[in-house]
Amino acid sequence: MRFLMALHIVSLLAGIANSERIRGSFRGRDKTRRLQNTDEGNGEEEGGGPKAKENPPTVSPSRSPSPSRSPSRSPSVSPSPSASSSPSRSPSRAPSVSPSRAPSVSPSPSASSSPSVMPSQTPSLKPSRHISEIERMLTDQYALWGGIEFRTSDSTYWMKALQWVESTNTTGLPDWRIGQRYAMACIFFATNSVSTDYTDSLMGSGFEGFTFNWLHKWLEHPSAGENECDFWGVVCNTDMAVVELNLKSNWMSGVFPNEVVILENSLEVLDLERNIMMSNYDEDELWFLIRLTNLRVLNLGKTGFRFSGLPPYIANLAKLTDLVLYSTLFYGTMDDTIFENMTALEYLDLGALSFDSPFPSTLQNLPNLTFVYLDYSEFTGNLTSLIGDGSGFPSLRELWVDDNNLEGSIPSAIGSISSLESLSMSECQLTGDMPTELGQLSSMRLMWFFGNQLSGNIPSEIGGMSNLELFKVHRNDLTGSMPSEICNQHIPLFILDVLTADCQDGEVTCQQGLCCTCCGDDC
Repeated sequence: MRFLMALHIVSLLAGIANSERIRGSFRGRDKTRRLQNTDEGNGEEEGGGPKAKENPPTVSPSRSPSPSRSPSRSPSVSPSPSASSSPSRSPSRAPSVSPSRAPSVSPSPSASSSPSVMPSQTPSLKPSRHISEIERMLTDQYALWGGIEFRTSDSTYWMKALQWVESTNTTGLPDWRIGQRYAMACIFFATNSVSTDYTDSLMGSGFEGFTFNWLHKWLEHPSAGENECDFWGVVCNTDMAVVELNLKSNWMSGVFPNEVVILENSLEVLDLERNIMMSNYDEDELWFLIRLTNLRVLNLGKTGFRFSGLPPYIANLAKLTDLVLYSTLFYGTMDDTIFENMTALEYLDLGALSFDSPFPSTLQNLPNLTFVYLDYSEFTGNLTSLIGDGSGFPSLRELWVDDNNLEGSIPSAIGSISSLESLSMSECQLTGDMPTELGQLSSMRLMWFFGNQLSGNIPSEIGGMSNLELFKVHRNDLTGSMPSEICNQHIPLFILDVLTADCQDGEVTCQQGLCCTCCGDDC
């Protein structure tokens, strides 16, 4: 029976990988803050770059490649240097805002709606019983329902968490450590082998969830001990306050609990990526985001979280450097004012979503934004709404907008974003001539424009890009000859490793092997 279940799970994941609108990726590598080289010996086909939709990968690509070029900083999921220092607010006492009340922080005025600040499901009460000192303290300082949750059935995650904390040695611990321990237990019991409507729809009624990778090093394993800072994926600072929760790919199910706000004074990294069976009952279940104002990294990519638009609570996270929401169930119209105060943001992934709205115009005003992925998300309109007059995006290195429902041409203002190194605009229904201003992008290494309706000649100015390694323009309506200035980048120095065009039928004159590395639709 277990073997059949395993086969069913493998089939399920393969189906998700094939049906998901996987964003374009280097062959065998995924988008990342690190710009990858195309000469790594990883068995990729000649070229790489964003794949056309008709050839999706059979398995989901890894998001943690090992590039040959070092990133500008450490990956978001690695322990931060701040993990060894105290949090910005001292954790030596209870949070300044009691979680037993509604959050005192209001959403940004730019948010489209006001959040509900309490859990949406009222606990069902049971008869009174003896109350321990730990329960009294948690009720006074940390219980989001003011202690009502501790009068519920023993099968609820609140009661399981309370009972576990009461079973541990808390002698000499300050209240905030006991509260932190309770929060961690709530996360465990709320998402460990929990059956929900979502898991039932995926796996059938009665499915009881999986055993997590981190399960055996959390509450139920003898080697786990009683120190929550020793749990797998948890990073604490020198004061023993939790600063990072790195829980990706752990088969978490159920609903991520709002008790994570108990960690609001110290938590800087919340990484829940690739827990596809974890979701929220309704949109109010994401209100915890508004309280986590110390977050630097928020990664909900490829989870079951759903929301109409973007959760307005994100607007309150002004310290974010990394925001990853790809392949969630966020849909509808986006309110781009959410990004207005995110001046620290460096990495943004909104790929494989379903937004029926223009690109967010406010992104161009973010001074530190370096890597932007807006591909396969059904954005509408034209590129001008994103790029503007070209005076923004002072730090942008990588921009991918593949496979959106766009109209119009490539704006000439793109040539003013001089920091760009990687630009992908494939399968976007773009029309018109390729702007000569592309040749001004002197730092450019990788460009994909295949699968559009671009016309006219290929600009010779592109041959002036001395760092260009990949240029793919096949499956367009381009004509003429591949400029010698571009061919000269390929031979004899082989700086330009990948060059594709519609040269198979003579639409573009470019001798395969001597100039173009591939001709035609199959490039």
